[in-house]
Amino acid sequence: MSRAGRALLLGLLLAGGLAFRIAVVSSYQAPGGSGAFYQDLASELRRNGRYAGGPPPAPLTYTRLPGYPLFLAYLVYPKVPTNLEQHLRWATRANALLDVATAVLVLLLLVRAGQGLLAGALGFLAVIVSPMMVYLSTFGLVESLATFLYTLAIYFMTRAMRERPVRHAALAGLAVGLGQLVRVDSVLLVGAAGLALLLAPPPLRVRARAFAAFAAVALIVFLPWPLRNHARFKRFHAGGAYYLSVRGNPLPNGIMTWMNTWASGREGEMFISYVVEYETKLDQNHPRMVIPTMWDSEAEKKRVFDLYALWN
Repeated sequence: MSRAGRALLLGLLLAGGLAFRIAVVSSYQAPGGSGAFYQDLASELRRNGRYAGGPPPAPLTYTRLPGYPLFLAYLVYPKVPTNLEQHLRWATRANALLDVATAVLVLLLLVRAGQGLLAGALGFLAVIVSPMMVYLSTFGLVESLATFLYTLAIYFMTRAMRERPVRHAALAGLAVGLGQLVRVDSVLLVGAAGLALLLAPPPLRVRARAFAAFAAVALIVFLPWPLRNHARFKRFHAGGAYYLSVRGNPLPNGIMTWMNTWASGREGEMFISYVVEYETKLDQNHPRMVIPTMWDSEAEKKRVFDLYALWN
């Protein structure tokens, strides 16, 4: 294919992919479980430069990782959103752009791997029409940003295997560090980076320097977050809160441990967790809060109801 033909194909892919994704998020938007809280965090960052769930006297928080609120506040919002609808319109359009950028990275990965432009174009289209990615892009949540950063890290890792290993490993570390500020599972990419550099051409000392650069940059990007938390809250809270309400308040972890002993995924079993997450009362007379599998004896049932009362 000629250079002009390749440019035309790439232009059509970009225009078509972006038009399709913008049409999707324009037709349906939803905040998701934490979307409204992300709006609160991002709005307060944009408004007052505070990482909190609202203006003073709302306290500073550590419950959610800061990457996505920072992204919204300083790269997405043209101004502080006045309502949830406005926030979702900006956030989901940003998701559409991020997913198209991820598709471009997949195209580049395939072309650089020697699979050719046709394979790259098919990879691009696979990302654009991926049902799960399309669905997640309609929510004001972190997945589109996290997926882009993870793919960017893999792109730089594969380049580090072939050329300028230290420079590209450092760029991969930057992407992983940013990803770790968005979702805790970014840490899994450390193993991927180690494997990529292990498979890179010798000499060993160059691969060692490349991995050191990767780790150093990732840590430099991520460390301000736990250090800030330790200074403010006397604990690092590196991953945010394990379990929190929709208002962003940390919740006791015990209920999750307890549910793991009886919940099986049947319809209705998660109802009690929604009640807790919305910080409302547990009713021992409600049929969806007295599932027989919750206890093994009358004595344990009484203990459960005592805990309901304690929560209330």
